[in-house]
Amino acid sequence: MVGSNGAAKGSFKLNFRLKVAPKDIPNTGPPPLKKLSLKSGTASISGTINGGKEISLKWASTSSSACFPATQNHFYTGKHVLFQVDHPKQSYLEVELVPAKGVDLSLYGYQTGTTGKVPLPPNGTGSICEASAMRGIKKYGAKHNPGMAELIKFTAIRNPYRVVIGVVGAHKLGKGSFKLNIKVKKR
Repeated sequence: MVGSNGAAKGSFKLNFRLKVAPKDIPNTGPPPLKKLSLKSGTASISGTINGGKEISLKWASTSSSACFPATQNHFYTGKHVLFQVDHPKQSYLEVELVPAKGVDLSLYGYQTGTTGKVPLPPNGTGSICEASAMRGIKKYGAKHNPGMAELIKFTAIRNPYRVVIGVVGAHKLGKGSFKLNIKVKKR
């Protein structure tokens, strides 16, 4: 400890809290995936996480996906459902998740190439990943934001991509409804 403004003596109290990481879910197959089509650059779909699947989160904090740090895993421990949409070149893609009132959901997504099999978590993801669990919350250490919208954005320049979008319950939530709004705008 160092005193501020030249203070040479004084007392202080240090508080520590050790939190043990929860057991990880065994590495199972991916959650259900639904392909979406954009009509006039937009798509909206209502859904639930009820039929989703809890998955291992080890993929999310690896250097190859860097989607969200393991310190935020609690926001992604519920049931996951996946959506896939095409992201045209020279465009921006915006994904907004609007949970039902009182439902605490998180959002993630990643870009992947347009050829070959789409990599799905927990067995792999694309290279550009974005996540949102606490949008609009400024209180440090906050743990919940039920009913608040989440937002992620992607940019495509020279190449088109496929984007896989994950909607997941926070804090082991296994049921809840939402609306997903997707927009593509030309660069």
